[in-house]
Amino acid sequence: PDLIINGDFTSTYTEILSNGDCESGFTGGVANGWTDFYAHTFEEENSIINNGSASQKITATSTSSLYGGFGDSITLEQGKEYQFSGWCYSATGSRDFFLVVRDGTNTTDFAGTTVSVGAGWTEISETFTFSGTTANNCDVFLKVSATNGDEYYFDDFSLELIEPPTEWTV
Repeated sequence: PDLIINGDFTSTYTEILSNGDCESGFTGGVANGWTDFYAHTFEEENSIINNGSASQKITATSTSSLYGGFGDSITLEQGKEYQFSGWCYSATGSRDFFLVVRDGTNTTDFAGTTVSVGAGWTEISETFTFSGTTANNCDVFLKVSATNGDEYYFDDFSLELIEPPTEWTV
């Protein structure tokens, strides 16, 4: 006999971030919902944009790591799969960016593949399963090693919870 399986085999995707596209305003130069990591200079940008009318500009004020994204504000579920997508632009020259996910104790849970970004919008996309034990106050950001005066732009961030299909019969 033939095996017949009926149902919807499509995963569902639920957006986690608020204002990932930088279109819901800025406060003190920082896109609402974003985090101003490590005292670099944050500004609303209205000409170098990937989509819409604004992006997050960050100018390095020291030679250190520079993070663009969301800190201490994301709740993730242990064992769940997520899809991240974000766009970045380096006005300084080619630099290596990668996705970092940290749990609520600032322990790195996921470090993505390094992507070279130059003076053109480049998408960084990663899928990961969160394994951290502290699911509240998590960080999700793109990281780059910066030199004082470097200028970077970030836009159109998305973090989606991927839920597998649940409706099917045999």
